[in-house]
Amino acid sequence: MRHTLRHILSGLVVAAVLATGLSAATAQTSTTGQVSPLTSPITGTFRGTPGTGSADSQPEADSSTESDATPSQKPAEPPPPPATVDPNDQALVDEWRAELDRIAEQLASEDIGDHALVEHRRSIIELRDTINPLTERLQPRANALTARLEELSLPDEQSALEPATLKQERELQTRLLVAHEAILKQAQATRLRADELIATIEERRRKLFAEQVGERRRSILNPNLWSDIVSELPRAAVSLNLLVDDWTTLIHNRAGGTSAAAIIILLIASLIVVGPVRRFLDRRTNRNPDATNVAALPRVTHASAIATVTVGIAVTLLGGFILLLDAFDLSPQRIDETLIAALQSVALFAAVRGLSQAIIAPSRPTWRYLAVGDEAAAGIMKWVLVYGGIFSVGLFIVNMSDVLAMPLPVIQGLQGIFAVLTAIASMGTLHAIARGLNEETDSAESSTVEVWRWLLPPAWLTAIVAALAPLAGYLTLGWFLVGQSVWVSVVLSVLFLALAFTDETISAGFRSGTTVGNILSGNLRFRTATIEQSGAVLSGIIRIFLIIVAVSVMLAPFGLNSDDLSSALRRLATGMSIGSVTISPTAIVGALVVFVIGMLATRAFQRWLDTRFLPHTRMDIGLKTSVRTGLGYIGVIFAGMVAFSIAGFNLQNVAIIAGALSVGVGFGLQSIVNNFVSGLILLAERPIKAGDWIVVGAEQGYVKRINVRSTEIETFDRSTVIVPNSDLISGVVKNWMHTDNSGRVIIDVRVPFDIDPDMVHDLLLEVAQAHPNVLAYPEAKVYLSDFGESALEFQIFCYLGNVDYILSAKSELRFAVYRTLRENGISIPYTRRDVHLTESRAGRQTDGRGGAQSAPHDTNPSAEPISDAPDGDGAEI
Repeated sequence: MRHTLRHILSGLVVAAVLATGLSAATAQTSTTGQVSPLTSPITGTFRGTPGTGSADSQPEADSSTESDATPSQKPAEPPPPPATVDPNDQALVDEWRAELDRIAEQLASEDIGDHALVEHRRSIIELRDTINPLTERLQPRANALTARLEELSLPDEQSALEPATLKQERELQTRLLVAHEAILKQAQATRLRADELIATIEERRRKLFAEQVGERRRSILNPNLWSDIVSELPRAAVSLNLLVDDWTTLIHNRAGGTSAAAIIILLIASLIVVGPVRRFLDRRTNRNPDATNVAALPRVTHASAIATVTVGIAVTLLGGFILLLDAFDLSPQRIDETLIAALQSVALFAAVRGLSQAIIAPSRPTWRYLAVGDEAAAGIMKWVLVYGGIFSVGLFIVNMSDVLAMPLPVIQGLQGIFAVLTAIASMGTLHAIARGLNEETDSAESSTVEVWRWLLPPAWLTAIVAALAPLAGYLTLGWFLVGQSVWVSVVLSVLFLALAFTDETISAGFRSGTTVGNILSGNLRFRTATIEQSGAVLSGIIRIFLIIVAVSVMLAPFGLNSDDLSSALRRLATGMSIGSVTISPTAIVGALVVFVIGMLATRAFQRWLDTRFLPHTRMDIGLKTSVRTGLGYIGVIFAGMVAFSIAGFNLQNVAIIAGALSVGVGFGLQSIVNNFVSGLILLAERPIKAGDWIVVGAEQGYVKRINVRSTEIETFDRSTVIVPNSDLISGVVKNWMHTDNSGRVIIDVRVPFDIDPDMVHDLLLEVAQAHPNVLAYPEAKVYLSDFGESALEFQIFCYLGNVDYILSAKSELRFAVYRTLRENGISIPYTRRDVHLTESRAGRQTDGRGGAQSAPHDTNPSAEPISDAPDGDGAEI
């Protein structure tokens, strides 16, 4: 009854306090005409502050209110400015939407070309990349406002007693949340529309590409096509003549005769200088034809240098001339297009020549990467130069036809002609490579032959289709295929040299004794194996990067450009959403770093326990091991949970997945889970512990370590027995050291029957009590255990303080017993066995003539029973 009254009184007091607060708030509202602004500790106020002239600002208190204030009351501090939505965010979203509307309107046109589609796509990607920072900035604010509203919410049973101030604060936070979410939703919708427009552009480009490549025209065998090409040659010559005349006139008018002459002289000087420079670089990159057993690093270094020099000289010379004309504004658009076409052709042929010379290495077999003979290498080199030369000339002529505004059928006809010629040269190159590999099959490197087995079939198929397509009227398709074959060949050759150069340079650098090795070993204390492993990991990362870049470059003609790659990499870095799970490589890397740090911290803490704290406690070695191992498990589990959280995985989802997998765990992983749980029981219950001497079945030894799944036992012959933890829990285990280290020793002693047993008892007891390792309590005992067949049998029972010395104690006790018995004239009887063999007593047999004949001896004579008798007293049988 007393408790009931106390609860009733407490409820009345609480109700009175709430009623007083509610009436005070109502009185304040009625006095001032409105509720005073509130200041949120997170976002400030949404209303206007005093002095701003806002309609929501609180008017000054009247004189009556001020007079009623007590002297102890302090004037209210002005609230901070409101944390509202930045109006620039809405303006930015509106600008994005307007830009997307403009692009969508232009995409509605059917006449838009591929170049315009690429430009629009680049603009949309840039716009989409600017949306992410805004959403990343607004999302945490919206989350904070949502959490704030949850804190301000009251249960339904208390909503009737809600103060007005709390209600006003919740309305304020709600308006802020709605404003933030409005901007956030608009930005997300804008990003979604940008993705839709990008998909539309990609579809338009694929359709346009298919139409251009798959368009069928007249075959190159059609005489009308050749007639059109021949008829266009005079007009092309006139256009080219006019182009040159206009250019020279432009140079004379803008630069004057002196400047034009200076440019020409500078060009001639460059052509003169390029010869000595080329010879100097050739000497620097020259490969000794007489060298034998060339190392991998010098070989790839010289090959890379030859390819770089060959391409660099051509590109530098022609590219420098183009830049010089642009600097003096002497390169109009058509001349600029002509020079760029020439630069593309020259650079492509230089790349083909330099890469083939670096890899094939004619007349230098020890430097050669292609496993063929000298004659085959020379033939392959000639075909490669023909192959690259035909395509380079064709590329320049086709580009010039476009510059000279030749009709489209004529341009496509030229593409078909050079496609067939290039495809024929490609077939010759492939035939020479296959024949050279067949000649050197026995001496060829297996990896090289295997690679060419994969490359030759698709290369032959491409060449055949490229040769037949123009004959069937698919001129653009044939030109596209030969262009792709040349492009892919160049990219794969560059990738091959880049991978080889990366492997060899990193392998040579990340070794003990090198500069990098000394830095890693001196500053980070890396071992030799760790240095080499670091080099292998770095080489693997660079190889993956090079392969990704090469694949992207090879797919560039199909519509994939650098913007696609960079955008994909950015999306990959920021995270990909799969349902409600966001996978981010950066988050995963951060999670791995946190997990590694947690593991290192756990190991450091365990090491501190082993060396500093636990040695100064009274715990036994088993308890110390259990504490160390248990804390290690806790540290690993905690580090894993933190890493999962940083990686973005919800632990609740992990628990759901674990529950779904519990059935599979119950069937497939039952033994593993059983051993794991048994290991935890061993650490908690400690029926055995590290350092114990245990006997499990036929094996016995000391427990070295209790792991998650199994326990390691070191036997007395220094071998290790791995015992599953479940066997130690459910099986029979003999532990010599479970409660303490003491153990009992039993020594058997036999004496003759004619010796006084009391004297023997006293002698044996003295021996046992005199041993230093025998405990005084429990005291040693000597028992006459049995009357044997030939001796009296005694047993010594004594206890050792440490069972580890049981073998040495037994040996020492036996030595002492033997000496004591001999000193007292007592011999230890032994059993002698006399074996008597008897001859078979079968009678003599007679032969058929009446003569006597001895019976044959038994090959297995019977043995008489063995007699056991003491010391020379054996009886004869």
